[in-house]
Amino acid sequence: MIKFEFDCLTEGCDSEVRFSQEGALGDKEIVCPGCGRTYSLPPELREKVRLLDGLIRDLRRARPILGRTSVVIDLEGHQVKIPYYLLLTRLTSELALDLEGEDLKLRCLATPFSGENGAVELDIGKK
Repeated sequence: MIKFEFDCLTEGCDSEVRFSQEGALGDKEIVCPGCGRTYSLPPELREKVRLLDGLIRDLRRARPILGRTSVVIDLEGHQVKIPYYLLLTRLTSELALDLEGEDLKLRCLATPFSGENGAVELDIGKK
């Protein structure tokens, strides 16, 4: 199960609000553990959460080829190759949303290669 979090939008509350995709798509409200504020995602935001969840699941399925797939950047005549698996294990996936007229940065708590215990699992293949 992929989990997400965002910073509570209540002024003065420093809590992180966490939920799963299943929780966001159901009828349950999302509750801030610090101040108790409840959040209900409108249908268009639920769809964006569902799409981000699907993207991460697709990347997990593509794991066998990502060890041999790179982003190539040209810098002053030199090419730098950055393997996708490195990018995907070192960067935080964040989705910018507008919720109730406020900017909300939704972070995914799992990398595409993290297991149930949060450990990163890589299959980088052999050259």
